[in-house]
Amino acid sequence: MPKRTFQWERDAPDDPDEHLLATGEREGRGGKQRKREADAIFALGKRLVSMPAHEWGHLDLSDHLVEQLQIAKDLEGRARHRNGYRRQLLAVAGVLRKDDHEAIAAALEEDVGATPKDRALMDVEYWRTRLLDQGDGGLDELLAAHPGGDRQRLRALIRQVHKERAKAAKAAGPDHEGPLPEGKAFKSLFAALREAMGV
Repeated sequence: MPKRTFQWERDAPDDPDEHLLATGEREGRGGKQRKREADAIFALGKRLVSMPAHEWGHLDLSDHLVEQLQIAKDLEGRARHRNGYRRQLLAVAGVLRKDDHEAIAAALEEDVGATPKDRALMDVEYWRTRLLDQGDGGLDELLAAHPGGDRQRLRALIRQVHKERAKAAKAAGPDHEGPLPEGKAFKSLFAALREAMGV
């Protein structure tokens, strides 16, 4: 049976110091500047991989880049895939070079002003939206990351939010435009998530 070839094996060089050469550049006139740029792109890719995957949605990333980032994240932290992770980071850097990496870096720097509490509250908001969209599937993933959460309470609040939304939509009528007011359960779900996530 032939050995399986992974994306990072096809696209990336073997030497971890060859991420400059992976771009087709060579040392020489202007080589130091090109190497600094390559190092910066490589570091940007590593930073993106280290972020929670849902935060990629706040950035203008191409589908191909998100796909390569997810592969790297799946390999991250696995000792037996250390070489694969390194090579996948090189593949991420290659995609970043073709994309607007400067705009991505600038968007990340703009977000630096957010405090840790701001980020934590954004995570709570993200999970509330996800639970309301995905139900039990999203709840399973949340509790895998935060096992201290109360499954029954969260499930009941999710159901209550949907009931309140249906009631508000019925009261507003079919000709209503714009967002509908949220009920008490919507706020209660946020509070319950903060408790489950320790925010």
